[in-house]
Amino acid sequence: MDDSVHSPKASAADESRAPSLVLLPDPESRSDVGTPLLGRPVAQRLIDGALALGFESACIVPGAAMQYTSCAELPVADPVGRAALVVFEGTYIHPNLLRLMVEHPLDPDEQFSLYDGIGRPAACFIGRLSAVPEIMPVAEEIAWPEGLGPEHIARVVYEEDRVRAELLILSQVSRSEDSRGSIWAREINLRTLRFLAATRASVAQLELVALLVVLVAGPLALIEHGVTLFLGALCLLGGVHVAGLLSVLRRLKEVPELGEVPGGASVAANAHEVQVRVDFPGAWTPGETIAAVIRPLSHAGFTAILTYTLVAERERSSVAGLVLLMAGGAAAVLLLAHTRSLLRGTDRGALALPDGRRLLHRLGVELPSVVRGAPLLELAICVGALSGVPEAPWTVLVAAAASRLWRWFTAPVAPDPPRVTR
Repeated sequence: MDDSVHSPKASAADESRAPSLVLLPDPESRSDVGTPLLGRPVAQRLIDGALALGFESACIVPGAAMQYTSCAELPVADPVGRAALVVFEGTYIHPNLLRLMVEHPLDPDEQFSLYDGIGRPAACFIGRLSAVPEIMPVAEEIAWPEGLGPEHIARVVYEEDRVRAELLILSQVSRSEDSRGSIWAREINLRTLRFLAATRASVAQLELVALLVVLVAGPLALIEHGVTLFLGALCLLGGVHVAGLLSVLRRLKEVPELGEVPGGASVAANAHEVQVRVDFPGAWTPGETIAAVIRPLSHAGFTAILTYTLVAERERSSVAGLVLLMAGGAAAVLLLAHTRSLLRGTDRGALALPDGRRLLHRLGVELPSVVRGAPLLELAICVGALSGVPEAPWTVLVAAAASRLWRWFTAPVAPDPPRVTR
């Protein structure tokens, strides 16, 4: 293990009260804690997060499941002489709790145990740890701060505990509050993120794949078969679904900066690789820029293809064809205008799709947990495509594009700046 960085040894006269992280192998574990959890081993995620939040050091006793970067190996009874959080190797703790441990250290004679969401001891916060322990210390349960509790700790002992830890990690990484307790988030989003995190493809490569998938949806809709129309709608749903998760995936793969290396390059390390991060002014952010334009761009292409299909029907009158062409063309132009503003970085939300979940909430309508957090518009397009006729998904797309004008139509006019008279 890396003994050259973040050594936890400290003298009793050390004025710093920042705690050390001490990991113990879990004797009860029946799960391989070295297996990546949403892209990274759970212990490595805990180590990097603790050090980034202000923990002084990290160490682990011999017998760990794998080697961890920025974590020294210390034998049992080696002196520590400072505040410490002793935690089992397969445990994940919410960063908000770790941050409070740094901001509010214990007195030297205090120690408290922390239990996970199903009542198992997972860690012990000690005001002053004299030496590396052989077994987990046990003390009175900590007085939980407001908004935090045992549900913010996940100890992986059995395979079924992995899902609990993954959901806890996602609750920290995801910025959406709509998918709490959602069956879609647990069964669809979590499985998708687990698959994407297990691939070796970068987030930028996955963005490109999602873009290609939604671009295939249009040509499929051109084929004169109802089943291909539904397959095109499924491609649209799959591409938009993956694109919506890429920003979460990027944050899952991010590693907090742990210091500076010779040459001034900022580095981020995990158990598998060292990534040198270089920021270019004006560069697109993987998982953000292209992922954000996939939805309006794919809708524009699919709308244009369906409009052509409808207008090309011979039995339709010329007047009806002209109306369809104008409506479909206007919808595609609106979607392309929004795509352009997103790519140029000038989007202010004027042409953004209205938040249907917020509207339903104001109306007192609660979405079923099966679809809470799902891409509802793309699901509606798929349902319309089941009819086998292009009119149904075309109507959904044009109506959604027209709803983008609402914010532009109702946006308040900015007041003129005051004139300066001399």
